[in-house]
Amino acid sequence: MIFGTTMFGTVFKSVNVTMNLLPYALLIWGFYTMVWGIGTSRDSYSFYHFVDTQTCYDSSVADTYLRDCESDPASREEDSDFFDWDMNIQVVNLTKAKDFYNESLLGYVVTWSLLCVAWIAIYLKNSGVFSQSWGTIGYHALNVKTMRMPFYKYFGYLMTFFLSCLTIYGFPAIFDHNAGEDANEQEEDAARVQREMMATTFANGMFQCILALVTLMTPVPDTVKYGEKLMKCKIKCQPWQTSRAVMELFQDAVAAARGGDAGYLKDITGCSDQEVHGLLSDVTAIPFELSFFTKMTRMIRCQGGDENDKKVVEMEGGDDVEA
Repeated sequence: MIFGTTMFGTVFKSVNVTMNLLPYALLIWGFYTMVWGIGTSRDSYSFYHFVDTQTCYDSSVADTYLRDCESDPASREEDSDFFDWDMNIQVVNLTKAKDFYNESLLGYVVTWSLLCVAWIAIYLKNSGVFSQSWGTIGYHALNVKTMRMPFYKYFGYLMTFFLSCLTIYGFPAIFDHNAGEDANEQEEDAARVQREMMATTFANGMFQCILALVTLMTPVPDTVKYGEKLMKCKIKCQPWQTSRAVMELFQDAVAAARGGDAGYLKDITGCSDQEVHGLLSDVTAIPFELSFFTKMTRMIRCQGGDENDKKVVEMEGGDDVEA
């Protein structure tokens, strides 16, 4: 029975770790799709331009094909497979795109992936994966707490800076892409197609990376400190629930219990009324401190310091009331 419990605990913890690491996977995948999309878009052409310039050594053969290969205009409305050269059909030279990706873009993807792996290592080192049992409050609390540690946040700022620099460089480079000064109409059309596809894939990959960064750098606020007894307490949760979601649920249950309704806390922990009282006594509030940016904002706006957070108002009758 102990072996079975341990085995299921290991499986559940592995699933939960995977769920907690999904934003990192999105960060890597979003960057890869963005860079690979740029590579493929660079070698994208309209079908007409591809046939005209990229296929036949003898241009007269291509001209003949372009002139003769077209559906009967009379069948436009009846034939679902109707084709003419004015249709917006795009093709990609994957061989050239892959060669360009391997020679010029692969280094960016490898560098970004290594940075993400290092960030994952920082997360796992300080999390509850190795030090806490699956399903305990301590396991989920440490998984969230590690995302608030200074070194973790500074590394996230480095990733954001790297991505910002790429964005500043990427969009102007995309819109500066053209067919050249002596380009004909077909070449200009091909360049336009490439610009549109590059901009779309770049923006899509960037959006995925931003979503992942926001998730990874905005953990649950650290408002309370948990004692040793509470850290070892079991909590009802599913392995596919992220630690962030579990801790949000637990903090709401603690707030409700302190407000007089301990039903939520008893339901998710399985504790009795007496045990709930012991758990609440093992929760210590962390003194509130203004962040550096808030202090700077207040200083700039001339709002004063922490003394404005607590004001003592003298009421009628001589009573001092803390407002």
